[in-house]
Amino acid sequence: MYAFKRKYKFILGLVIIIIISRYDLILFSEPMDDRVGELFLMHFFGGSYKMEKLDMSLSVVGLLGNIYIALLFCDYLSEDIKGYGELIFTRCSRIRWFAKKVLGTVFYSLLGTILNLFLYIANAVYTSNCSLDYRDILVIFSGISMLMLFTFNSIILINYFSLDYENSIGFILFYSGVIVSTILAMNVQNYNNEMWKRIVSFINPMSNFLISWNYGDFRVCYALAYFLAFSVISTALLWIKVRNMDVLVPKHDRE
Repeated sequence: MYAFKRKYKFILGLVIIIIISRYDLILFSEPMDDRVGELFLMHFFGGSYKMEKLDMSLSVVGLLGNIYIALLFCDYLSEDIKGYGELIFTRCSRIRWFAKKVLGTVFYSLLGTILNLFLYIANAVYTSNCSLDYRDILVIFSGISMLMLFTFNSIILINYFSLDYENSIGFILFYSGVIVSTILAMNVQNYNNEMWKRIVSFINPMSNFLISWNYGDFRVCYALAYFLAFSVISTALLWIKVRNMDVLVPKHDRE
């Protein structure tokens, strides 16, 4: 029943947030001569290929859906361990439980990403005067993949922090890092030193998420590989913490 309620809140809340945050895509859209992929990038990421600057405020609005997902699943793994660790780990192996939770995180991250981007994709297809081709499909697929990996990392890292602190503290710690990274990503476009600009854009997470579209296919592929590697590392760190934790006594036994 609890799982059903979580899914219900997940879908309903995400749809409401998307509609409220980008109602303009529904009410004020007009036909445009840009390609479908370019419109998709401009609406969500605030720019398209080879643009000098991106309007990253649009990306920040687009991430409201990601924040909602992360908030809803901030205790997806940590709650089980904190509340029912002894019960869980005496009935099944830790690796089996962990793998099931990671797969669940992948599923919810993908579902949330598709719901989050559906309005942007539908608007781009509807308003573009150009027909959809393989290039547009690749751009949309890349956008879905990148946001899905970002959402996955959000949930994993927040749960990592939540094992040591309260869920709210884990949430605040993670998004404090996101805010700092976003500020760096916004400012990097104003740097005069091209070498420094490229170094920051290559190593800064939010630069890879937001600005990679500004540099073409190679940077997008690099950003996808960056977040994929980040996902592997964050999952490995969480597993190490779970594996080395002492078995906890269930809450109802402590009270």
